[in-house]
Amino acid sequence: MEVIAAIRPRDDGRLRIAAYHPLDAKSIGYLIALGQTPHPEYGVCMRESNWAYALDGAAANGNAYAADRGEAYLSYWQFGLGITREGHSLPIWRDQIARPPRPAASVAIEIGIHYALSANDTQGV
Repeated sequence: MEVIAAIRPRDDGRLRIAAYHPLDAKSIGYLIALGQTPHPEYGVCMRESNWAYALDGAAANGNAYAADRGEAYLSYWQFGLGITREGHSLPIWRDQIARPPRPAASVAIEIGIHYALSANDTQGV
């Protein structure tokens, strides 16, 4: 029930990311996949933009199972974090808006370390 990171579309088609907690391997994997440079003709994984790819990922059924297991997952709050479709506020989510994001340099280092260690992991451990 914690927002690890939030993404939103930028005008240039890329995504802006704000991380609020240290990123686990699954979250870093999501962010790396969502950060692909779109192909000029085919976009990102056959979606027109990184944002469209993220929305498709958030709609996947596996997110409900990941949430039940306490794992990181993608979610989309159409009306803003903690606001339901009916306009009701969910305080457990809504209260997280006031949190300041972590410094971008710290997040970049985390992602870089994950990438370097993953590249050296030849045994899948």
